[in-house]
Amino acid sequence: MQKIIPKHLILEILANFSIGLVIFSFIIIMGRIFQLTEMMVSQGMSLFNVVMLIVLMLPNFLVFTIPMSLILAIILTFSRASRDYEIIALKASGISIYQIVRPAFLFTLLALTVTLYLTIYVAPRNNFNLHKFLVRVISSQVNVALREKVFNDLKGIVIYVDKVSSKSDRLNGILIYDDSNVDTAITIIAQEGYITADESDSFLTITLINGTIILSNKETESEQTSVFERYSLNISIFGNEDDKEKVRKRDFEMTLDELYAEVEWLRGDLVGHTREYKANPEDPTAIFNYEGTLSSIRKRQVEISKRFAFPFACIVFMFIGIPLGIQTNPRGKSGGMFLAIVIIFVYYIFMLFGELLGKNGYINPLYSMWIGNIVLGGAGLYMFIKAGRESPILIITLYNNALIFINKFFQKFTK
Repeated sequence: MQKIIPKHLILEILANFSIGLVIFSFIIIMGRIFQLTEMMVSQGMSLFNVVMLIVLMLPNFLVFTIPMSLILAIILTFSRASRDYEIIALKASGISIYQIVRPAFLFTLLALTVTLYLTIYVAPRNNFNLHKFLVRVISSQVNVALREKVFNDLKGIVIYVDKVSSKSDRLNGILIYDDSNVDTAITIIAQEGYITADESDSFLTITLINGTIILSNKETESEQTSVFERYSLNISIFGNEDDKEKVRKRDFEMTLDELYAEVEWLRGDLVGHTREYKANPEDPTAIFNYEGTLSSIRKRQVEISKRFAFPFACIVFMFIGIPLGIQTNPRGKSGGMFLAIVIIFVYYIFMLFGELLGKNGYINPLYSMWIGNIVLGGAGLYMFIKAGRESPILIITLYNNALIFINKFFQKFTK
């Protein structure tokens, strides 16, 4: 008996978890699928590239869908057991609620371990590989990256193309505007050109043929014009050739070691900027350098905090999901899905709130992403203990009463 019950619950949790994983992953991927399908059908992107993009996206999606599927599985499993009086029967046979939920606890630890591994090791590397793969796609199939008669933004450089050849890599009627330089804005007009990438994927090269370069001085508003037969413009993707993978990696593409190293490097840089700021507190450049460096440190610390905090949502969702499943008894899978989505939404709001507080320095960025875990985890633990003592939980009682009222209200109109 004691071996059959845990096995039965584990199998049911696993089945519901699998359903949730498919549903939530499908919902998240659908937005990208429409974009990729359009690229494949109307712009010639190969099916192989579409499949590779989806594969590279999956680990990042699983970081979110595993905790989401877990709370759905726990609510569905325990609500079904409660609705069929299995929980009451088990308690009557001398098995406590803490023994009943042991399979859910073990499954939650497994989900936590997998999510933590994905968040720390797999997702950052996959995000970076996705970035590099997109660079190769951009260089080999420029029509995927650039749309005709639209101002395209490519790494901060605005590119307008009158016509993109579907049979070759040629671009016709090109206008390029680069405003990244502090002193000079660059406008380039060319009859045609094409895009290639170097073997290391560190930058794209736009080769322009028969055109004009206009250099506009931002201070004096004067212009210099020159004509060329062939001109090459390099667009950096990852930064310097010597340190390309480190400089241009975005926060979510960095490993933990890289994030910690980046924070240490920025802290060393901050020492000099702090000294300049204290010496000239009204100097705009000193203020910009000091606040910019401090902001960069906070952003990376928030990312570090997020890597550890989000996987522990599995524990939080377990503590909330068990009492919700036992005492609310939602009708069918749709009721369980509704409760799961509400909890996920509330947790997401706390995550956004914590990120905002951390990035703006209101609280320590290394702890900011734990706000949702602390608040909802505390509430969930309280509900779990109350459920273990078979005591009514106020918020669940209110929810059940609201459902009863709504059902009676609609029954009056259906008679």
